[in-house]
Amino acid sequence: MLTLLPRGLGAGLRGWYQAVVRHAPWVYAGVYDAFLRGGPGGTRPSGVPLARLAGERLLTLVDRVDADVVVSVFHLAAQLTGHLRARGRLRVPSAVYLVDFAVHRQWLHPGNDRYLCLTDA
Repeated sequence: MLTLLPRGLGAGLRGWYQAVVRHAPWVYAGVYDAFLRGGPGGTRPSGVPLARLAGERLLTLVDRVDADVVVSVFHLAAQLTGHLRARGRLRVPSAVYLVDFAVHRQWLHPGNDRYLCLTDA
């Protein structure tokens, strides 16, 4: 997913995440609370706008490799595939393989076809 983002944005996000988690974990805690944690307090911002930046590249890749299914293992990818499926743009099924033990709401999008979990949901 990150490699599909334009202009090195994915590499920048990866570097930012690694630096913040290592050197300023309280900053990541704030991001997590604002964007990822569920619970009371109304709606939270969606990851779809960021994920949509990779949409055309993902569709091109799916066509080029003649994919039968797209399996997301990253929450932004799950947002993108769900968004594309809901709009009829991604014509193959999309499954989300949940690799986090504490799944946050950014993993979930109603457009995805299946969710695969390591444990009982």
